[in-house]
Amino acid sequence: MTFIDILNTIFEFLLVGGLVWGIFNEQRLIAFERKIKAYFRRKSFKVVKSDHKVWN
Repeated sequence: MTFIDILNTIFEFLLVGGLVWGIFNEQRLIAFERKIKAYFRRKSFKVVKSDHKVWN
């Protein structure tokens, strides 16, 4: 076996393990997906903070 084959096998085991975990913990997986989605949505807003004060 080459190094690439070993990495491929490890990746496949992790993928199957993640799939089985996702089946038994569906609600936690959905919450994690929402967190990731919200993170990327916030990153796309490109909010710029300003240091100047606004006087009324």
